[in-house]
Amino acid sequence: MSGWSVSLVKRNPRLRSIPNIATVHEIGETDGVNFITMEFIDGVTLREQIHRERTELRKLLRYLQHVAEGLAKAHAAGIVHRDLKPDNIMVTRDGPSPSRR
Repeated sequence: MSGWSVSLVKRNPRLRSIPNIATVHEIGETDGVNFITMEFIDGVTLREQIHRERTELRKLLRYLQHVAEGLAKAHAAGIVHRDLKPDNIMVTRDGPSPSRR
């Protein structure tokens, strides 16, 4: 699996409730194929936001602040994302949660 180590996620349910990281609902294997069932994020990837939306730098930096905060929480829980890139970062259509604005 790209990104999160399946064994780490299975051993660490705290990954399922880290702010600014999609909730992982289930990790499993069917017929020899690993899968992760995750929360649906209604939005676009950071790559799309950068290239199609022409978002201002200040707003992009705010998104990256949220990414860094989520990763810091994951790292504190002993989890490292191995495939961090703009295609794997989602920006919600409704923006940050009210407590984060």
